[in-house]
Amino acid sequence: GAAAGAGGAKKSYRLQFRHTFEGAEEHFFAFCYPHNAQDCRDFLDRLEQSAARLSDKFEFRRETPATSRLGRPLEVLTITSRDGGRRGGAAAAGGGSPSTTAEEVPRGKSVFFLSARVHPGETPASFILNGVLNFLVRSSDRRAQEARQRFVFKVVPMINPDGVDLGHYRQNSLGQNLNRHYEAPSQEEQPEILAIKELVLGYARQGRLGFYVDLHAHANKKGTFLFGNALPPEAQVETILYSKLLTLNCPHFDLSNCNFTEKNMCSTDKEGSTKEGSGRVALFKATGLTHIYTVETNYSTSRIRNIVPEADLGREAVGSTAGRPVSPMSKARAPVPFDIPAFEGMGRALVVSALDLEGVNPWSRVPNSPFRTFQALRTWANSFLNSSDPVLSTRSRRQGGSGAGGEGTGV
Repeated sequence: GAAAGAGGAKKSYRLQFRHTFEGAEEHFFAFCYPHNAQDCRDFLDRLEQSAARLSDKFEFRRETPATSRLGRPLEVLTITSRDGGRRGGAAAAGGGSPSTTAEEVPRGKSVFFLSARVHPGETPASFILNGVLNFLVRSSDRRAQEARQRFVFKVVPMINPDGVDLGHYRQNSLGQNLNRHYEAPSQEEQPEILAIKELVLGYARQGRLGFYVDLHAHANKKGTFLFGNALPPEAQVETILYSKLLTLNCPHFDLSNCNFTEKNMCSTDKEGSTKEGSGRVALFKATGLTHIYTVETNYSTSRIRNIVPEADLGREAVGSTAGRPVSPMSKARAPVPFDIPAFEGMGRALVVSALDLEGVNPWSRVPNSPFRTFQALRTWANSFLNSSDPVLSTRSRRQGGSGAGGEGTGV
């Protein structure tokens, strides 16, 4: 292959490796851990069976509000605590035609919307999402219990089922990047995006949309990080707080790779499409939601590794360990190769950090972090906003400050 060097000159490169074949069966070489459409269906089947055994503790629904252009199901999961029975769902009651009408969200709760695999080849997104789902169906973990009480989780495990089944890397069956069609999706060409947008806007109209998180993978930047939006100062502090909390709950989260700039809301990709059509930007413009993110993770490794503090277990009995968070893997900062448990841990951190932000995490790591208190963490976030880091937007600077760099490893 060839790559452009300085001054536009071409530089050649070659990738070599050896493999010893044992047996005559067909072999495949994967860019990352594979996770195809059947793997997704099998995982959801197992998850549904596990949740059925705990149906008295929480609600679990698996519905199909729409189908893809080629007729494959777009699944939406609902996970939340019991609140007096079913209120309808993404699919019509009574087995009628599928509907994308957002059901009424119970009082005191907000919707945490997660999605993955708009780009079919980004398999780490599925493993991160699986980590979220496995966490949410835990019966004895107090953090999972609190998450179900606080949020109605709406989860789309596979936005682009046609692309996944066809073996595409970024496109749907028409060769389109679906993550550039959220501004004006059509039923004929992007029915999956249209269904998702209608659901998200329905929850926003109720004033109950709390988080929107779309999961991706990144081939260049290392680690796990967020792409957010350029916001006014008060709202931007909240995105900084959430990002910093992720560094306390995930050893691989890299704050310095986060991007909340105006440029990253409207830049153009190699195909000539603008990010203004992405879910993150188009749905922000439609809803004004603060916590609306693209989560990116490298396929193979991080740049740094955070020192994750121990969780504060408060007055709980020392002998009771059921569901408790495990100790940090290591206190070293050297990065390690990502495996499936590492990806799943990133998913758990997305939910746990939201509980910290809401002030309801029963096993928070903040008290054992260098900050000690959430107020100190907020003070740090305000200072971050008023310094001069490029991860924050020129609009934020005009309105009262930008941000500060660092490795996201504590202060």
